[in-house]
Order: sequence, then structure tokens, then C-alpha cells
Amino acid sequence: MRRGFTLIETTISLAILSILLVTITSMLFGQISLYKHFVEKDKCENYSKEALRFIQTQVQDIKNSEVEIDENKLIVRKENGDMNMIYKVPMKNNKNKIIIEYYKKIQSVKKKVSIIENIEDFKIYRNKNVIFFSIENRDGEKYEKCIGVREKVS
Repeated sequence: MRRGFTLIETTISLAILSILLVTITSMLFGQISLYKHFVEKDKCENYSKEALRFIQTQVQDIKNSEVEIDENKLIVRKENGDMNMIYKVPMKNNKNKIIIEYYKKIQSVKKKVSIIENIEDFKIYRNKNVIFFSIENRDGEKYEKCIGVREKVS
């Protein structure tokens, strides 16, 4: 009686092990790509919601004297003469970004800061004392918010 494995038994066991290894590896890489997709989607959703919250704080600032909309541009004038503008700027590859442009009257300085990038569309419109905002991301999901504003300060 001989002990050990024959060459055929070893080859068959290596083939079965290889098939299992390839299957498990492909499943792992599939799950990793799915995870990356969900992380990217969640990041985009959080950035969009945070951008809407930021715009809300700019609109509802107690130091505002006037809030107006001019050609899909939100213009916020402050009591001290400062002005902030929020609007969409086209980028390369058919993407857009929303920026806020700060203008300080005392220093006569303009500064532009990006709020969110890689969006499809950004719309603003006003109906009486309510301003409606919508951000559409690259996946076609829309995030909307409406903000009440006070009348002009005289």
C-alpha cells in the first residue's frame, strides 16, 4: 500500500482550489466596486444637502438688507454694504460648480469660493417671500429647499 497523493489527485485539487480562488476574488472586487459607488453617491448627497444648508444660512443672515435673484444668481446685500453672490459656473467635461463670491465694501476685495462641484444643474427662483433652490447631481438626483425671506429693510 502506497502513501501520498498521485499526480492526478494533486492536479484536480489545485484546479478546484484555483476555481474557488478566482470566484472569491471576483466576488470581492465586485463588492469593492459596489462599495465605492455607494460611498460616492453618499458623498454627493451629503455635499448637496450641505450646500443647501450653507445657502440657507447666507439667505437668512440677520445682517442682510436685501436678497434678490438676477438671472439664476442669488445676490445677498448686507447692511454694511458688503455683498455675496451665489451662482453656477460651468467647468470642463460638462460639469458645473456652485460658487459664492464675497465682496467686502471696506476693503474693496472680491473673493470666490467653491461651495460644491461636479453637479449637473443649479436653479433658483423666487415666489413672493420664498426662495426655491434645487441642485441636481450627475446621477440625476435632485435636492431641493425652500427658504423664507423677510421684506427689504428700509
